[in-house]
Amino acid sequence: MRILVHDNVKRDHHSRTDYVTDLVEEQLGRFESTVSQVELSLFSEGHNSAAVTHCHVSASLGPLGVVAADERAAEEHAAINGALGRLARGIIKRVEKRQTLDQQPDAAATGFI
Repeated sequence: MRILVHDNVKRDHHSRTDYVTDLVEEQLGRFESTVSQVELSLFSEGHNSAAVTHCHVSASLGPLGVVAADERAAEEHAAINGALGRLARGIIKRVEKRQTLDQQPDAAATGFI
């Protein structure tokens, strides 16, 4: 699973990029066979004490398409964890939907056209 982090928050970000990469691997590692790439963008909206961190994350699932999630929070960790949690739920839904479609009998095969 390839992980790309775009960090536009105007504070020292080298350790944050490593932290985010580790967090993505930890929270989405169970989907490694399904997810080929995760792209996470982190940026700040507003100024000073009113600033809000916005986290956008998307995962490429190959033939299943792309799943994306957003989260805004006053704290960076909350925005990142919230977006990753939503993304994980979206991936689960997409995989379950595909499995359900694969298990349904084909209308042409059953003679109901």
